[in-house]
Amino acid sequence: MESLDFQSEFRDKLHKGIIVNPKPAVIRRATKVDKGDSLKVPDVKPFKVPRQGEGTPGQDVPGRGLAIKITGPTKASREASRFVSGTKAKNAILKAYQDEHGSPYDGPITTQPFERGTSPNPSFQLPSQRELVKACRMKPDPEKHYSIKVPKFENVVVMILAGFLQILELASLSRVNKFMKKVVPEIVRLLNVDWRPLKRPRLNYQSQREIDPHRVDMATALAVRAGLDPGKIVRTLNGEYTGAHRNVKRVLKAVAPVVSAEDYSQIKRVLRRGCPFSLKFQEDGDNKLRAITKGNQKSFVQNPDVVKKALNKEDRNSHLVTLHEWVCRLGPNLRHTSQGMVIKEGSNPRVVWDATTKSDADDVVLNEVTPMDHEPEVTFGRAKVLFYQYLYNLRVSFPDEVIYVALADIKACFRYPRIHPDLTGAFGFMANGLYHLATAMVFGHLSSSPSW
Repeated sequence: MESLDFQSEFRDKLHKGIIVNPKPAVIRRATKVDKGDSLKVPDVKPFKVPRQGEGTPGQDVPGRGLAIKITGPTKASREASRFVSGTKAKNAILKAYQDEHGSPYDGPITTQPFERGTSPNPSFQLPSQRELVKACRMKPDPEKHYSIKVPKFENVVVMILAGFLQILELASLSRVNKFMKKVVPEIVRLLNVDWRPLKRPRLNYQSQREIDPHRVDMATALAVRAGLDPGKIVRTLNGEYTGAHRNVKRVLKAVAPVVSAEDYSQIKRVLRRGCPFSLKFQEDGDNKLRAITKGNQKSFVQNPDVVKKALNKEDRNSHLVTLHEWVCRLGPNLRHTSQGMVIKEGSNPRVVWDATTKSDADDVVLNEVTPMDHEPEVTFGRAKVLFYQYLYNLRVSFPDEVIYVALADIKACFRYPRIHPDLTGAFGFMANGLYHLATAMVFGHLSSSPSW
């Protein structure tokens, strides 16, 4: 046999064991061996190939008898051939670094494959952003986003705790201040809470008497896994929180003959893209913290029983996603709007999401930063005139009869339009020691009435 795989052997020695894609063998002269025997590589010194005319005739040139064992592709080389050489080199370097420097640590100190990450329960991980967006009717919209201008350390602490810190580092972080002392153990605990039951159908929801603390735990565990991103939280839950089960085509087909083209376009937008039409708001972090510190209005705080009943109703109807209160301060896309209450004699107390009242000149409220240029106009057309005409003709036909006028009260009409997932944190609020993502339109925002 006179074959010689010189290039393969040279690459292996040069890269010190890094596997590379097998290349076609280069034919060289080799010593003759018996079939089945291994070829040995003698130790030879580097040599210079003599030019024509140099050397003694018949003298052997050193190295000309070099022979290398030729074998077929191994299992390792076949597996490695599925990857590009850059990926193989990176993996080999990371493994070597982990083997040399990683022994003093409990977990890996280098990047690991996703399914082997440092998170306590990888099975509780969320679907990818691509899968969430694909499954949800309400896609990301450049006209709809909220965040604070400059994130602080506490705004990224959840992502750090989810997979980068060891036990001693967690203990050190929990000693930073009282807030961290409360939050760090909670986040670590919630990483082991299975949030997936929230995706199951909510049976007997109408009989709920109070907000279930177990659901609050599961929802907050989901929020931690989502990095406190309200868009990911709501798109993961989907279903009633985004109006996913509504037959939008049927609704649009029914209203098309009786509304204008502009109204038809707005109805389609409300059902498919959510509310409001536009809100691009970057808030100063200090303004957000001031709103959290001030809390809710006096009328709201002094009626805890009424508030508890109202929030339970909204929670069981999937108009809110209820989380632990500390989430609001940590989330860069979450804020608090002051809540009030309207109490009138002869009517039930009504909770008001107050985005207009300011207690200081420097306060920024949501109603003053929400553009209304493209929101639908509130009109009733000729409905009132037509009603008067009908009533007049009815009296002419029945001059002596009693005419009863019925009033239709649509329950939770402002809650029918859904808020865009990426804005649910902007419309959120704190109440009764909990934080609530508002997934349905609120009573008090400028766009609530036009959207309805």
